Amino acid sequence: MTRLTVLNSMASADFSESIEIQKSWGIRDLDLRDSILGESINDLSQPTAERVRKAIDGSGLEVTCLSSTFFKEDLSKGQDHFVEQHLRKLESVLAAAQILRPRFFRLIAASLPVDGNGRRLALLEHELAWVVDHYREAVDRIAEAGLRTTIENEAPNSIFTHDDDIIGFFELLGRPETASFTWDIQNQWACGVFPSIEGFERLKNLIGYVHVKGGQAEPSGRDLVWAASLEDSDWPVRTIVQAVVDSGISPVICLNRPSHGRPKPGYDYEALTKRDIDFLRSEIIGIE
Repeated sequence: MTRLTVLNSMASADFSESIEIQKSWGIRDLDLRDSILGESINDLSQPTAERVRKAIDGSGLEVTCLSSTFFKEDLSKGQDHFVEQHLRKLESVLAAAQILRPRFFRLIAASLPVDGNGRRLALLEHELAWVVDHYREAVDRIAEAGLRTTIENEAPNSIFTHDDDIIGFFELLGRPETASFTWDIQNQWACGVFPSIEGFERLKNLIGYVHVKGGQAEPSGRDLVWAASLEDSDWPVRTIVQAVVDSGISPVICLNRPSHGRPKPGYDYEALTKRDIDFLRSEIIGIE
C-alpha cells in the first residue's frame, strides 16, 4: 500500500499541532521542511533535531524526507555564489539530519533561464560542467552521512524542465544507488510540460518520490493558470497517480499546496489539503 504525507507546515505552523493534525488524518510519514520548532531544514541544528526525535519517538511516525531547499538557485549567479550559499552550508545540516534518520534528504534542481523553449542539458555538459560536479559532491556527502538524496524539479526555469534534460542529468550525475528524482508533477507543468502518462513512463526508472498538487488551465488552453484541488484539476490525476501507485516506485506520495497557479476568484479553498487526501484515498486503488 502507498501512504500519503504532506509538508509539515501545511497541517500547522506549530510543530506539535502539526504532528497531532497529521496523525488525525491517518498520516504516518513526515516530510519536514520548515516551521520545525522555529527552524527550517536548511538551518536545522542538532539540539532541534534531538527535540524533534523525542517528539516523534513512540508516536508511530517516521521521517520520510527532510526537504531542504539547498541548490534552489539561479545558476547565472555563478559558481562561487552556488558553492558559498549552498554546498558549504549543507555540511552543517547533515549532522542534524542523521539524528532524524529520513528515507530521503532533498535537494532542488537549480534554475537556468534560456531563450524560448530551449534545452539546458547541453549547457550543463559543456559550459556549466561545474554544476553536475557540485551536485555529485553533495550526493556523496549525503551518502557518507548514511542518507539517500532526492533531487526535485522546481519552477520556473528548472534544469529539470524537459524529460530529456532530467534523464540526461542523472546520467551525468552517475549516482543511481544514492540519488533519485522527486517528480513534482505540477512543477513540471508550470515549466511548460503538460503531465502525461507517457512522461511518467519515461521518467519512472529515476523516480523515488512523487509530489502532487492541483491546477487548472483556461478552457481554451493547457497552460497552468489556476490553483485548484486535485479533484478539479485539468492534468490527468487519476491516471498518473494510479500508475505511480501500481509501479510501487514511490512508497509515500507527498501532497503539496498548489503553489504555481493563481487563486481563482470564487473558488473554495477551504480545507484543501484534507479534501485532497480524501480524494486520493477514495479514487486511487492502493492508497491507504
